[in-house]
Amino acid sequence: MKGLTTAEMEIKMNFPDMLKMVVEFDVIFSKQEVEKKGREIAASFDSYLLRYEHRGKGATFYFSQMAKKVVTNMEEGQEVTLVQRDVAGKIIPSLSRKGRLEPFEGTVYVSYMSGDATVRVEFEDDTASYAIYNLVFSQDKKGDQQ
Repeated sequence: MKGLTTAEMEIKMNFPDMLKMVVEFDVIFSKQEVEKKGREIAASFDSYLLRYEHRGKGATFYFSQMAKKVVTNMEEGQEVTLVQRDVAGKIIPSLSRKGRLEPFEGTVYVSYMSGDATVRVEFEDDTASYAIYNLVFSQDKKGDQQ
């Protein structure tokens, strides 16, 4: 993982299929517009936008098809492990921003905070939003391990 930033290494550890794309726009977009562009690009790749960074006219996007599977199979109360603290918790997507994204058939409970795709997680001592690439998800509906 030589040459990767800390965030890129964290993403790559849980989503080895990570795809990084650097884009230069003709104009400066707002954070909301950059996020929308990233989601549109993700849809064209049949993947999910895990993270985005932007500065001026440039943006860097991180996508994963594995992440799309995780997000579309996310269920209330699903067990996850927070990698940094090695503690188990349960996701509570109903406390996250609820919305629909065009390429998804169902509802998606992921918010973007500081450019990271996040979901609410409840641990014994707290409830907060965590980047999905920092979480190890338990088995999904189909019995596949993430």
